[in-house]
Amino acid sequence: MNSLFVSLLAFHFLFLSLHDWIPLGRLNDLPALRSQRSFTARILASLLMGAFSGLALYLNWTQSPLPSHSVRLYTLILYAVFTAGLVRAWWLPYCFGTGLSDKFIAEYKVMFSNTYSFLPVRNGITVNALHIVFHVTAVLALVLAAIRLFR
Repeated sequence: MNSLFVSLLAFHFLFLSLHDWIPLGRLNDLPALRSQRSFTARILASLLMGAFSGLALYLNWTQSPLPSHSVRLYTLILYAVFTAGLVRAWWLPYCFGTGLSDKFIAEYKVMFSNTYSFLPVRNGITVNALHIVFHVTAVLALVLAAIRLFR
């Protein structure tokens, strides 16, 4: 279980640090993203999210000087926050139209309409395949983090 967990943390670190910068065919659309998000905003998001996930990876992969309970608690809190953010940013707007404005819908359409998605459009948006993979693996990491903390 530990190697699966660390592998998920490594995937998330790489995803959060690089998915806005490296072309991945139909999984992302970098020109569309650049048209909606400034260079500074993309750098800050990559650095911030990469730092939090990188710290989780480092602490869980190495012999951390911190007590293992503290490392496990940090990781659980991090993934609880990640998951809440994913639900707020993607799934509430998609499923219920929560937080949608014409501007929000227009930005999502520009950034993600040329990416691969197998879900139908709902409330004017869809969740693309790349983000679904990230979301599913984030939920799996959250579950594993909870198991590790409470066992």
